[in-house]
Amino acid sequence: MPRQNTPWGESPLLPTGTINLNGTTEQKLDRLAIRELCEGWPTHRDAQEWEPFRALFTNSAYVFTTWSDGCSIDEFIRVSKKGFYDGERIMHQCLGCTVETNAAGTRGIGKLKTVITQRFDFPALDGEGTVEVDVECQNRFVFFVVKTETGEWKCEYYKVFYEKDKAIPVDPRRIPKIDDEKLAPLPYGYRYLAYAQQYIAGHKVKMDLPQARGEEFDLMYDAFQLWIDEAPAAEVEKVLGIVRK
Repeated sequence: MPRQNTPWGESPLLPTGTINLNGTTEQKLDRLAIRELCEGWPTHRDAQEWEPFRALFTNSAYVFTTWSDGCSIDEFIRVSKKGFYDGERIMHQCLGCTVETNAAGTRGIGKLKTVITQRFDFPALDGEGTVEVDVECQNRFVFFVVKTETGEWKCEYYKVFYEKDKAIPVDPRRIPKIDDEKLAPLPYGYRYLAYAQQYIAGHKVKMDLPQARGEEFDLMYDAFQLWIDEAPAAEVEKVLGIVRK
């Protein structure tokens, strides 16, 4: 059973048997290749470069986001394209990245610090039209990666830690109207993002994604160990909450 509710300031249960610093030249090159893969998500997706974006993933890859629930990578690309067609603008700032692999060099975990930024038109507090608002959410994108028979690294699962967010009026002279009753029950780590995606953009937002602490946080670290240990896919997917359709 996972250790529940890792306290603030205490380390989560880190995977054992991994290499995340130094090592052989091959191990260093593996980590660089995985980092390149991780950084491909924000750079290719934001540019709508769908072919190289799809090349980051296995055929059976499964991804989670706030607004697309859990789905296959091909379904995610489909709904992402539709979002762009509909005028949605989701961008990402790409920050630091850490990578660890198992000793065999067959599986790894990449964690990429990012900021999701999405622009919305909120109703104005003064009742005069709408207010452009950038919602920004600080995250860690997590990539469960595997080395294929041809020696390429590919992502099999993608899930995110949502750590904290905020809503920023583009014009500081205009104030958006936010419904406190709708905001209050939303997950703290992505409450403004969830509010805007659900009540402004009309998406059904997934409410049980990992945050900076909590049960889903600890379950993610359990999944890290299972993945590194090459546990059966059914075990990893159960812990990650994957329900394939």
